Amino acid sequence: LWWRRNAGLLTWGPAGIARIANGLDEIIATDANFRINGIQPVENPDGFRISHQDIAPGILLQKEDLTIEAFLVNHGDISPAFGFKVTTEDLSIVISGDTAFSDIIAEKARGVDILFHEVISRRGLEQNSPSFQRYHNSVHTTSDELARLAAIAQPKKLVLY
Repeated sequence: LWWRRNAGLLTWGPAGIARIANGLDEIIATDANFRINGIQPVENPDGFRISHQDIAPGILLQKEDLTIEAFLVNHGDISPAFGFKVTTEDLSIVISGDTAFSDIIAEKARGVDILFHEVISRRGLEQNSPSFQRYHNSVHTTSDELARLAAIAQPKKLVLY
């Protein structure tokens, strides 16, 4: 987290991420103290710090020819969950985030250059217990659902993760 960093790490996400960032600060506190006060060549002790910027759906950043937009996706009981659209003069990218099938992603990804979308195997899912299947069907996109979404959105490239 710290090596030659001029400033702390800024994370962007829903309010709950702030607790994770604060927890990481606590986890690395002993190591950070050792390195800052030891013989390590730490140029800026603030490089160890993690800060957080809460986000909401909408435009997060708009600079010259760069726009970053957050939109809500369906991750079951975990809310808010976000997908992102990044647009420049030459390129448009949608990142699904962790989500079940969502019409909003098909809408946001319509005709984009690259759609990065999470996916789980329907066949692999069916090899698990009914409760496991119910849960994962409610929070993730199966391969057949993603095929349907891609047919609607028609991205130039589809990257699965």
